[in-house]
Amino acid sequence: MYTTAYYAVVSYVLFLIALTFPVNASPTTCDMYNTWFELLFLLLPIDYQFQTLFAQLKYSAKKNPFRNRVEFVNLVFVLHEMILKQKLDRQKTLFFFDLLRANECSANPDATEKGCKRIEQTLENACFIYIRSSKKEETSCFVIDPELLENKHLDEIATNEQLIDIETKSMTSQSSFCSCLFSAKWFLLHMIASAYPYNNSVENMQLNYHLWLTLFGNMLACTACRDNFRKNLVAVKYNPEMDLKSRASAEWFFYNLHFCVNRMLHQKNIEFIDMQRMFSKFATIDTSYTCNVVIAPKRNHEQRFILEE
Repeated sequence: MYTTAYYAVVSYVLFLIALTFPVNASPTTCDMYNTWFELLFLLLPIDYQFQTLFAQLKYSAKKNPFRNRVEFVNLVFVLHEMILKQKLDRQKTLFFFDLLRANECSANPDATEKGCKRIEQTLENACFIYIRSSKKEETSCFVIDPELLENKHLDEIATNEQLIDIETKSMTSQSSFCSCLFSAKWFLLHMIASAYPYNNSVENMQLNYHLWLTLFGNMLACTACRDNFRKNLVAVKYNPEMDLKSRASAEWFFYNLHFCVNRMLHQKNIEFIDMQRMFSKFATIDTSYTCNVVIAPKRNHEQRFILEE
């Protein structure tokens, strides 16, 4: 099991998905998102009593689901605060994610990876996962690199007018997020695969993983990613009966899927054994560490994950 510090990655991914939840979602779409959301916390290998928390919040995918973007976003804020013990400023957090929205993905149904452009610049591998000792000063879960903001702090660029309007803008925006900013999904996928049961004897486990994975592909916060995810499952010849048969097969499948995407994007891959060792080491980190999701880090062309001790 992983410590609660890793929920920072989950929270980041959830904010991206919640902030692209369809504005006028049909009942079927709402059910799809709620089913995926409930399965996520069933499969998430983090040492925390999620089911107890949901009972406390009276959340249930069937009995008390979220039915719109506002309710989904509100739930993500509450979970972040309760699990990580860190209260996020609502307006500044929404402003932070608004800065990361793509400006072309949704406008162009045929958008490719190259069609995902942010308003001011494009960056490769713009999402980084950092594991740091909580004794260090940098402990924020969502960090924007100063260079991205021309050496200005988030507080300095967010005017009062923008912060006042950001709630309405965030809840109605149709824009997606760039694929480069959704790299954290791979960390989440590998983390879940690394804790897959050693065999599939657990009741409905294989079905749950399969359903969660396929639904995930339909809800990615990047237009191009959603289309490519389905194509890549076909490209790697996904067979849930074989690929989700055991932990070994699940780890290899998720690695192979990631390898396929990196090859398509001409990105560097790490070796399978190195990935296994990396997540094995992550699982041994104690609660004195914190996990950061960093946007547009320096020298981000060499590594995807960094471990600092």
